[in-house]
Amino acid sequence: MLGIAATDTGAGEVVDDLFHMAHERGAVAVQGRLEPRLLEAIGRRRCLLRFTGEALIHARDPLVLGAALTRSALLTRLEGEWWMGHASLPFAGTP
Repeated sequence: MLGIAATDTGAGEVVDDLFHMAHERGAVAVQGRLEPRLLEAIGRRRCLLRFTGEALIHARDPLVLGAALTRSALLTRLEGEWWMGHASLPFAGTP
């Protein structure tokens, strides 16, 4: 897994570098979650985009929720539950 981050003005260069490195390593596709701030840079490079899921965000504090929904928020998979692997592991009480 590779995470990339860029400022609004540097997004194009970061995307170009990502595609260049992937191509050098023989990749024919790049897969991952698209952050809103990278959408324009990706779109200008004539990429095929496919929606494969959604995100669920919950916060009791409206300020926390508001911060998570801004264009400047960067939420990776590490902030969620997927990294714990609990869904893929057998239940402790089963043989």
